[in-house]
Amino acid sequence: MLASPRIARTALAAHFRSNVVNRFTFLTNDPERGALSLLYAATQDVPGNSYVGPDGLGGLRGHPAVRRQGKAGLDEVMAGRLWDVTADLVGAVTR
Repeated sequence: MLASPRIARTALAAHFRSNVVNRFTFLTNDPERGALSLLYAATQDVPGNSYVGPDGLGGLRGHPAVRRQGKAGLDEVMAGRLWDVTADLVGAVTR
């Protein structure tokens, strides 16, 4: 499962050139709403291989919603490779 706040107006976003991200408030989430997608994904019964992100125009801002899964998420070979690389990076036992 993948969860994303998309773009949230935070101090991290302020590091972009000219603080342009924080100037487009109509396209961004405040930090609290940005966190909702991550909290939703962590606490709700979300189907595997799902994407949780904002439900607004273009998925840029809004409240969390389970969105359509991406084609790349259906690639079992790539999923296995990602699992193995992640396990190596965190020192876990590989499958």
